[in-house]
Amino acid sequence: DVDRRHAHDEGKHHADRDDPRLGQARHHGEHEARDARHDAGEHRRARQHAEGHPAPRHARLIGVAQDLVDDAPRLGAVVTEHLVSLGMPHARFEVDVAGTDGGEVEFLFAPSGSEEPRPLGRIASGGETARCMLALDLAIGHHSDLRCSVFDEIDAGVDASAGDAIAHALSAAASGRQIIVVTHLATVAAAATSHLVIDKHHVGDTPHSTIDRVDGVDREREIARMLTGSDDSESVTVARRLLDR
Repeated sequence: DVDRRHAHDEGKHHADRDDPRLGQARHHGEHEARDARHDAGEHRRARQHAEGHPAPRHARLIGVAQDLVDDAPRLGAVVTEHLVSLGMPHARFEVDVAGTDGGEVEFLFAPSGSEEPRPLGRIASGGETARCMLALDLAIGHHSDLRCSVFDEIDAGVDASAGDAIAHALSAAASGRQIIVVTHLATVAAAATSHLVIDKHHVGDTPHSTIDRVDGVDREREIARMLTGSDDSESVTVARRLLDR
């Protein structure tokens, strides 16, 4: 091997002496080849470093996304537990996280165990959506800076026992902040700190709505009407007990 390399070198130098321009061209070509090999090596090392060490911001995004993916099943399980206490014993709630930064989040819901969870906004009724949001609020609300939440018709289609559970959950969620609830259920209204009555009526053909705060006897009578449709003495007595609990 050594002799062959030497013979090759000698032949090259003889050719250089025979034609100096050929030697210059060859030297120039060798320099360019060395430069190309150097550049290729640098690019290869840079690529390997990048693959093993992602850019800091990209790495942070990947980390955040992975945390969200890891936490999603736990959050879904906690929300599902709250839904059971809110009168939805067979409901399932899941959280789907996608995207490089975990920014694509979708809530999935199944009202019964026989159904596969589907997007909440497509399958849930207004009352079911409100209860899902309350359950979600109970699960993560104490980690949030949200100071006010509004729940509309959260008690739609529930029985009295579920109404009690919803009232209790709303009171818990309202700790340290404001919860506004639109309800037709007496147990939920009686649990509130303040009670506003919305009344809609017509003047001629024009609809009008009024909002009035009720306290004391007026509130007892309103709760009685929500309970039985009447504000007779017996209904008022039941309403008073409900307010005193």
